[in-house]
Amino acid sequence: MPVRETFPRTKLFVRAYGREQALLLMQDEGISIMREVFESSIRMSADALKYFGTDRAKIHEIILEFRRRDRSRLKAQFTSGDMHAGRRHSFGGDDSDDFLIADD
Repeated sequence: MPVRETFPRTKLFVRAYGREQALLLMQDEGISIMREVFESSIRMSADALKYFGTDRAKIHEIILEFRRRDRSRLKAQFTSGDMHAGRRHSFGGDDSDDFLIADD
């Protein structure tokens, strides 16, 4: 990365298009990463939940849980180098954790 070579101690703020690019960027601890597809998906999901009448507190709770699971999966993928690692943190499928938010 030319910027890193020129300014080795500079904190960088970068956008990663997707998960694979973010995993590559995570190798440099001096980078703050914004995942474009992930963040836009969160926003679109929140808008859809709101449209269908989900209350604001529940939307917030769902987003927090989704972010927590994604963070766990991303960490597992990063530490193992395996894109399939941490699948149990995803939603759905026979090998995933149960969704931890109980319906009221």
